[in-house]
Amino acid sequence: MRQTCVEMSHERGDFMCLEDGYYRWWPHGLGAISAEELRMIANELDRLNTDWDNQLQEFFADPKNYPNQPHRLNCPILNGGYCNCHVEEK
Repeated sequence: MRQTCVEMSHERGDFMCLEDGYYRWWPHGLGAISAEELRMIANELDRLNTDWDNQLQEFFADPKNYPNQPHRLNCPILNGGYCNCHVEEK
């Protein structure tokens, strides 16, 4: 049975967890790759990053992690975006 590009990438160590906790695909000496194979790689990155992303979303959605700085109701961090709720206006 032919190995998939995802299996080969795992064997070569092409999926690397970087300092932000998310996995990236860092191919080592990979030749040409098809759109189908790139989609497979993208799907695998999504799978690898699901648990970490869920942990971050849960942490940032919980107001008790910001006891002295409540988020506005429409705060983008509650949906995984950048938060500027606490930037003081000059």
